[in-house]
Amino acid sequence: MRPSARREWRSAPRSPLLPLALLLVAVLATGCSLGGGKSAKAEAAQATTATTAAGQPAAAPVVASSDHADLPGITLAINQLRRSDANTVTLIFTIANKGSKALNFDWTWGEAGFVEVGNALTFDMSGAYLVDTGGKKKYLVLRDTQKICLCTTGILRSGTELKGVEAGQETTMFAKFPAPPAQVAKLTVVVPHFPALDNVPLSS
Repeated sequence: MRPSARREWRSAPRSPLLPLALLLVAVLATGCSLGGGKSAKAEAAQATTATTAAGQPAAAPVVASSDHADLPGITLAINQLRRSDANTVTLIFTIANKGSKALNFDWTWGEAGFVEVGNALTFDMSGAYLVDTGGKKKYLVLRDTQKICLCTTGILRSGTELKGVEAGQETTMFAKFPAPPAQVAKLTVVVPHFPALDNVPLSS
């Protein structure tokens, strides 16, 4: 049946309306293309505007902050406190130097003073901790098998050294902690040199 149908299709006389139909399709297609050109340009302009806007440095979210450090001109902003997984909480925070002198990080930021990272003696942020006031439990920074904290240290992953924060500059840091029970929605965050920040929301 299929071969017969194919022969009938090939031998069918060409309709005299076919050229007119093809011309009409071509005109419509051209019109759509021209009409869509303005839309495409407008969309491109909008995309460029959005890209330009998105390309500007966006302010990091702040869920809690303190400008009452025992170090003049130094401020703390908690950018994020979230559950990384069922067992881990990640704290991301920014330390800004709004003073006139450089801030040099030292042993006072760590839980146990200066630490050895690689072959260098440096500081870390292991002095930060979390408190579940309802559960009356304190959570210290996690450590790996070599007892190096899972937090910002003076030796960055890039191999460069972080010594401090110049006047007018800021630096963003992190620390990882054991996760509290699933029902805990807020924690107290403590970072060395700053007063405790209560009721910081814990996101998922």
